[in-house]
Order: sequence, then structure tokens, then C-alpha cells
Amino acid sequence: MPHPAAQAASLPFSAATMSVTDSSTLLAPAESAFRYANEAIIITDADNLVVDANPAFCELTGLSLSEIRGRSPEAFSILPFDDSRTTRLMREELQLRDRSKSQISYRSHDGQFYPGMMSINRVRNEQGRIDHHVILLADLSASFPRPPLES
Repeated sequence: MPHPAAQAASLPFSAATMSVTDSSTLLAPAESAFRYANEAIIITDADNLVVDANPAFCELTGLSLSEIRGRSPEAFSILPFDDSRTTRLMREELQLRDRSKSQISYRSHDGQFYPGMMSINRVRNEQGRIDHHVILLADLSASFPRPPLES
């Protein structure tokens, strides 16, 4: 039986921002964690194509779920921070351990690139085949000033 967090991660969500204190809809703890996390979360299928993303991802990047669904994270500018060596090391680590963590850059809603930390966890099914990936993107730009958003 799949882990409850994996089941909740596969549930679609509304990109509308929800209040944590909104009691009109009670969420399972795993689904609540997905929706209300401060870090961006992306769920991709076995082929690394997006099936879901949380509201924090949409807020951070300015992209809606409909804009990214069915695309790879590289297609919407989440890139290794330094070079092809980093990309190769990330892939090797992911192959060996089913998880990887590295510094990346991402394009935010203002069109600028910012530093981030990306963790990738590969989730396997009962037969040991890749079922999906859980990608967590943490914004590291808090200590760097951002240009003001235009209204």
C-alpha cells in the first residue's frame, strides 16, 4: 500500500491560496502539508513530467499548474547552479540513492534568476519501479535583496 504522503501528493489542488485557518474544508495531514508548505513542491511522474505542484511553487515562480503540467522542471527554468558536472553528479546520486540535493537557480515571477536548493526523492512502487518523483525547491535568496515587484 502506498504511503499516505504519496497518495496525498498525487491529488490535484486548486492554485488559489487558502488560509491555514480556513475550517470549511478539513484536509488530511499529508495533503495539508503539501498545500501549506513554505517550500515549493513539485510532483513528477516516472518520466519526470509534472503532475502536480503546490501553491508555494506557483507563488514563488508565478507559474500556474496548467502552465507546467506535463513538462519537465528544466522546461520552466529550474537549472543546476553551476555546470554539467553538477548535473552529472546529481543524476549519479539519484541513481544510487533514489535521492539527491543540490544548489540550483530558478526563474521567479519577476523573470530574474535566484539561487535555490533542490531536493529530489524518487518514489518506487511495490515492484521496485520508479512511480514518481517528489521535488522540493527552497528559495535561498532571502539574504539577497530582490528588485521591487511592479504593480
